[in-house]
Amino acid sequence: MENLYSPEEISKILKIKEHTVTEYLRNGSLRGHKIGTSWKISESDLEEFLEMQENRTE
Repeated sequence: MENLYSPEEISKILKIKEHTVTEYLRNGSLRGHKIGTSWKISESDLEEFLEMQENRTE
């Protein structure tokens, strides 16, 4: 089973504010799944986001 992360965990991994992660989720830059009132981000969605960010800076 794939790991799932909360916005708080993603913010610590990426060293950005949790609010920024939430904005990425809301605007679709980072894919996630809303379960009740909580967001969950899969490891593959995080990897895809990081690849897209890396390609943008090249």
